[in-house]
Amino acid sequence: PAAPSRFVVGIDLGTTNCAVCFVDTQSDPETIRTFVIPQFVASGLTESRETLPSFLYQPGEGELTEQTPLFAKSKTTSKSKTKKGEKPAASQNENDRSFVGVFARDHGADVPGRLITSAKSWLSHSGVDRTAPILPWGETEAIEKFSPVQVSARYLEHLRNAWDEAFPQHPLARQDVIVTLPASFDEVARELTVAAAKSAGLRKIVLLEEPQAAFYAFLAAQEKVGSGKWEVRSGDREEAEKKALSLSPHSRSSAPTPTPTSHFPLSTSHSSAPASHSPKILICDIGGGTTDLTLIRVRDGEDGKLRFHRVAVGEHLILGGDNLDLALAHHVQKRLGAEDRLPKNAETDDGRRLPLRTWAVLVRLCCQIKELMLGKNAPEKTTLHLPGIGSKLIGGSLQIEISRDEVRELLLEGFFPPVPLNTQPSRRQSGFREFGLPFAADPAVTKHLARFLTAHRHSGDEPGEVFPEGIDPARPDFVLFNGGVFAAEALQERILDVLSDWFRTSPADFWKPTVLANPRLDLSVARGAAHYGMVRRGAGERISAALARTYYLGVENPAKNTVDAICLLPANAEPDRQIVLEEPLFELLIGTPVSFPLFVSSLRLTDAPGESIEIEPEQLTALPPIRTVLKTRRKNKEMIRVRLGGRLTEIGTLELFAEEIPDKPAAKNALSWKLEFDVRSTTQTEFEAEESKGHRDGFFDESTWDELETCLVRTFTDHPDPIRPAELVKKLVEKAPLDRDDWPTSLLRRIGETLMRLEAGRKFSPEHEARWLNLLGYAYRPGFGYAVDDWRIDQFWKTMQGSLFHKSPTVRIQWWVLLRRIAGGLTPGQQQSFCEPILGNIRGLHKQLIEGRGRGSDLDLTSQEGAEIWRMLGSLELLPVETKLELGRLVLDLATKKRMEPVYEPMIWALGRLGARVLLSGPLNAIVPSETAAGWISRVIKDGKDRQADHFTIMELGRKTDDPYRDVAEDVRKKALAYLRRSGAPRHFLTLLEHASQWDEKEQELVFGESLPLGLRIAT
Repeated sequence: PAAPSRFVVGIDLGTTNCAVCFVDTQSDPETIRTFVIPQFVASGLTESRETLPSFLYQPGEGELTEQTPLFAKSKTTSKSKTKKGEKPAASQNENDRSFVGVFARDHGADVPGRLITSAKSWLSHSGVDRTAPILPWGETEAIEKFSPVQVSARYLEHLRNAWDEAFPQHPLARQDVIVTLPASFDEVARELTVAAAKSAGLRKIVLLEEPQAAFYAFLAAQEKVGSGKWEVRSGDREEAEKKALSLSPHSRSSAPTPTPTSHFPLSTSHSSAPASHSPKILICDIGGGTTDLTLIRVRDGEDGKLRFHRVAVGEHLILGGDNLDLALAHHVQKRLGAEDRLPKNAETDDGRRLPLRTWAVLVRLCCQIKELMLGKNAPEKTTLHLPGIGSKLIGGSLQIEISRDEVRELLLEGFFPPVPLNTQPSRRQSGFREFGLPFAADPAVTKHLARFLTAHRHSGDEPGEVFPEGIDPARPDFVLFNGGVFAAEALQERILDVLSDWFRTSPADFWKPTVLANPRLDLSVARGAAHYGMVRRGAGERISAALARTYYLGVENPAKNTVDAICLLPANAEPDRQIVLEEPLFELLIGTPVSFPLFVSSLRLTDAPGESIEIEPEQLTALPPIRTVLKTRRKNKEMIRVRLGGRLTEIGTLELFAEEIPDKPAAKNALSWKLEFDVRSTTQTEFEAEESKGHRDGFFDESTWDELETCLVRTFTDHPDPIRPAELVKKLVEKAPLDRDDWPTSLLRRIGETLMRLEAGRKFSPEHEARWLNLLGYAYRPGFGYAVDDWRIDQFWKTMQGSLFHKSPTVRIQWWVLLRRIAGGLTPGQQQSFCEPILGNIRGLHKQLIEGRGRGSDLDLTSQEGAEIWRMLGSLELLPVETKLELGRLVLDLATKKRMEPVYEPMIWALGRLGARVLLSGPLNAIVPSETAAGWISRVIKDGKDRQADHFTIMELGRKTDDPYRDVAEDVRKKALAYLRRSGAPRHFLTLLEHASQWDEKEQELVFGESLPLGLRIAT
């Protein structure tokens, strides 16, 4: 084996700042040093700083051309490979002139349209394609964009280049590198972090959860204090001395005499007092983008040393300093609007709204105001200077005075309110949707903390543990604050006050948890990561970090006609521990796709491997299923018996494997497969990660299915007793115990797979082909939402390729209907391939009718077939935005022409879907700009025919989302509302324009074009 690297390096890849700390094992292996990072801090000026701000700025044409690169182009990165169809990382672009760090942050504040922030939050956002170039979000200028993975790689590449320049004989790629991430990151976000590191030339890294890293930093500091002593925050030392003996599970003697130091004994086990509970440490980590909650239990080891067990991790919350900045910015904007001090051309619900670019500047300024007013010795008042927002303002700028009490009232009561311990956070989306990010629905950190502590009252309890009478087992004994938000001690004190209110035993009890010292909130995670690297080499105490989450497989239960969850990896599984399910055994068909639905729970922590439970959405969260084909050299497909197992890797990703159980115990060459997440296919939209109710709608018994299958065979094969195509659906309804609209998704997909197997039967006659197309589209709609749907659509694509046996009008109509129904499952390239030839015909028609030249269209776009073509085009949500913009312009021009009257309503319906603010299956980055949608609304109001399709389209284009990058301007929305009220549009249309709310079932049919399969739903 290769010799250990000289350096052990910890990297904090933060939402707001990155940091690097390291240990030189040949110099002083006990000293953790901070690597100062060279970066541009102003134009032409470089300095080395302890942190690298996580901001990327893309200069405009001709801007900063005199700026020379800080580092030579990396050979490693430029040669790194990318997957087929995937754009290279930002750093691999030879023309890349982007800047990261202090200069990017400060200069970008003046040009926010070219600044990328919060890439780490986007990396965990399942509602977008995180591998697509979508950042800066919402920017419509023709600038190069980057994916969240690319931006993360860009930060890591800067750190690698800086290191390699400082230590050319010891390049970073050859050192032990530990990269940190939130404990609540799911497996996809972890895989994407690894992918970003590989793109940056770091092909071998270890992942470490940030709260653990912060605690490792604390432990590293204690080694200098001495055995048996812990350092606490200076203001807590007297209370800590009084309670020091309560930390040991074997000690209940009287408290020692206080000493004027900031250290207290960690464990004194000389007492013979009875055993009690093991102490709990709450790690409360709130950074710029996320809130991470972790519980660690402390126990005495057999060798007399303390042992640390991570026993619980909170759910993933995009809730952090960014939210506080946004809240303060909204508050300032409201004040400005109420005082009538903003330009008239930008309105909000309660006054006026800043232009988006000026808004971004305000958010940055509010971050500075927040840090000032929540810090020590904050002034009573300060003045915020907002530059360049209107010609009526003197010098084009605005000033507003903000008080300390105003800021503290807003942020403390809004995000850290005193609440009862039994409070549950709201699950309804009421938080900001700023910048497209799915911020936590409830912004109250204290509510999430209450839910976390009560849910894990007994997490990590061992048999025989006893809690003192009157003490709630949910109570933490110690708190370690981490993250930039807690640089404001006012927020630390609020958390401590809330914990005291929750857990004190009487009004006279002044109990508070002891705060463990963390003097460098900005460096603790990187320091802890470096220390963890040394712990991995045997130098220090390792935290026993079980999963703190239980993983389950979704398995069909024929006895109950349901899908149950089988525990695969229990919450006490250690990294690299392999769990094999001896029972139950499974049967798998090799050579064809199989799907493994996965679920995770941070609440059910005691289920044992192999234990079967019902799927309860409140306790289990669906993960993207693992989809694969079990391949072998064997030529024939066959069903084999397998046992399944799983392993949590050291880097924090999940592996699933299947092992064949041979018929003969001594048989050789038994097959085995390793199954992994296909990250590319699970990062397109949030719907991949959401388990459809269709899986729980039940399954028909096999005898019923046999009758249904026979009907299909009699129709599409040369059967002696055939069924006419026109009678097929009637026969199926007679055989099934439910009306067709109530058929579960499982049955529909099985019908579709059988139709694909009988595909040759569509050539018998035009009637056969039309019925085959119609029923296949009904069975596979909407093309996503059920396990292995991506494979089903792929098989359809390979089989059909747009070819029809018969060219009758009925067959062609059913072809377009089929494409509309399954459009959500088609890839962007497939959607584009269907659109391009039709778009060419529409262009020809536009030239003929609008410009008076050309030969028009080869397709009859005004017939019944034309109506279905327009509807199909409106369903292609993954078309490039540029294509959508062109289609929308063509529709608006053509719809007013008399010749297009027969297809006016499907054309306008398609316009609404092309410009919709909320998509059925597409990611957020496929939405057309709000300015374009606003223009389309004005055109429909001006030129429309005041029909239901107009009402629907105006609602789709103007629907409120609470995301200012998607929402149209308020004056346009008010104009739309007034129009719909005059026209007598449905009341819920008005509600959707006024408030961010959900569809009802009837309106879902309008969006999709017909009813959805039972259990599948539209996003909101």
